Amino acid sequence: MFEDNKRNDFCVRLGSFDGLNLPKSHYDLLNVSKSADAESIHKAFRRLSKDLHPDTASLPSDQAAKQFQLLHEAYELLSDPKLRKFYDASLIA
Repeated sequence: MFEDNKRNDFCVRLGSFDGLNLPKSHYDLLNVSKSADAESIHKAFRRLSKDLHPDTASLPSDQAAKQFQLLHEAYELLSDPKLRKFYDASLIA
């Protein structure tokens, strides 16, 4: 279970769309390690999506929609083995 302070920290980091305070990587966005397996990535996405989905978030709906979209994009990329391989290579370069 996500502790409240970690959840709030995540929302604050994710909440800045001015390019000033975005997470460093999709792994940071999902709060998983770079060595996380597919199941861990899926569980992290499900857990965070419950907090950030526009229909259930306590945030304004437009802000929640943006945050959920970023979360979904990170999950889509990391859940596809081919895309994840290219993404990981881009992090190293």
